[in-house]
Amino acid sequence: MNPAPGGRRIHCDDFGHVTAVRFTQPVVLDDATVQSAGNDLFRLVDELGRRKLLFDFGNLEFLTSAMLGKFITLYRKLKMGGGRLVLCRLNRDLLDIFRVVKLDRIFCIAHDPPFATVEAVIAEFFGNPYRPATFAPEWRTDTVLALARRAHDAREFEVLPILADALQDAGCDNEDLLNHCRDASATHARGCWACDLVLGRA
Repeated sequence: MNPAPGGRRIHCDDFGHVTAVRFTQPVVLDDATVQSAGNDLFRLVDELGRRKLLFDFGNLEFLTSAMLGKFITLYRKLKMGGGRLVLCRLNRDLLDIFRVVKLDRIFCIAHDPPFATVEAVIAEFFGNPYRPATFAPEWRTDTVLALARRAHDAREFEVLPILADALQDAGCDNEDLLNHCRDASATHARGCWACDLVLGRA
């Protein structure tokens, strides 16, 4: 685990092209701390070029409006650069904050359970972090898009094996993508990397 350059308020672990980040302190309250923590987060994107971030809230007990603003800015930076931000291990109070201000509709949140570990979150929301998936435009047929939208919009993830068949019929030979859709043991959620890849959201 490595401290982010220039600060000790966040620590980072790299899993291939995914960077898992956590605060080193359980509470971020005063203005100076919020500013410093925000700068550390932005540095990951602006200076170090990280584009896939997983933020672990496991040791964060409280989130101020100022710190929430930093996360909104971080989300926008990543979105503009074609990146992704996933939040995990939020306690009930933190989840309520995101729901009250309706940010749970914008942020990709991995709920615990079932996503209790960093590895489980990465598998569902990022895919193989050491072998980024590629997608050919010709695989995006009307049937493929309809099934992916059904899984994403209605959370009907039982259609994913059918989506895999449709992808294969369209010529898809990406084993990571096909296997993820067909994995009966996998827990799926909105933000599933396979659905987002098909829909052009990833």
